[in-house]
Amino acid sequence: MPCYNGDDSYDRGYSTAYSEVRKVKKIVERFEAVLCGIMKLDPSIVDRINWKEVGITKQQHMNWWKEHQKEDAARKLLEAKANEQAKIERQQRKEREAAEREARKVKLRKELARLEAEDAAKAKKKVARGKK
Repeated sequence: MPCYNGDDSYDRGYSTAYSEVRKVKKIVERFEAVLCGIMKLDPSIVDRINWKEVGITKQQHMNWWKEHQKEDAARKLLEAKANEQAKIERQQRKEREAAEREARKVKLRKELARLEAEDAAKAKKKVARGKK
């Protein structure tokens, strides 16, 4: 039996608080993702919400939304930079592989020329022996 199989329902008993915190964090992240999607689709929805029933004020929500947008923009910027860096690294790898391939071709051409020269020398010796 593995100590951890990827299933959050199993814990050893001593980490139940941490396990519960992780579960709640995942739930909150999912709800925030849904709320973000709704706000992006129709920001005017805030005017149709009964904020007293929700339990927070419209201003509290809008403060969260502004902060979330900042975090989202920062995340997208980091992702764009990471994608650009990965693109640069892929290009560098392609260039390095092409240079290595060319170097290998040059090495193989030299080896082929050396072997052909050896073959020509052997043929010349054979012809010379045949004339004797």
